[in-house]
Amino acid sequence: MTLSLREKFALGLGATCTIFPSMIVAGFMPLWDVLPFAGWLTIATLGSGVAGAIGIPRAARGAIAGGLIGGGALLGLVLYTIVRYAIIPVDSFLHLELAIGACLGAIPGWLLYDQWARHQ
Repeated sequence: MTLSLREKFALGLGATCTIFPSMIVAGFMPLWDVLPFAGWLTIATLGSGVAGAIGIPRAARGAIAGGLIGGGALLGLVLYTIVRYAIIPVDSFLHLELAIGACLGAIPGWLLYDQWARHQ
């Protein structure tokens, strides 16, 4: 599958708008935590929504699915770190664990994107 330049840009924008706020809120970048939780959630949701609107021809559907992906990934990562730390109280996390938490949170948005937004 070859991505167009527009799709590559949207993917990069969505990843940037989701990964950095998620890592900040989860406590992995504490010096950057200058906004409340709702601010970072808004950045992730709106940034990924814009990326979703850019990425596919049906902009409104892409924005809804993208926003759900971004907000879900942030919440998934935060909830995963909270639950994991409650079970195993060790401050070190594997990179794979963080990706799993974010992916679990983004699944509803990905399903919406795949079944509704992407199809013409």
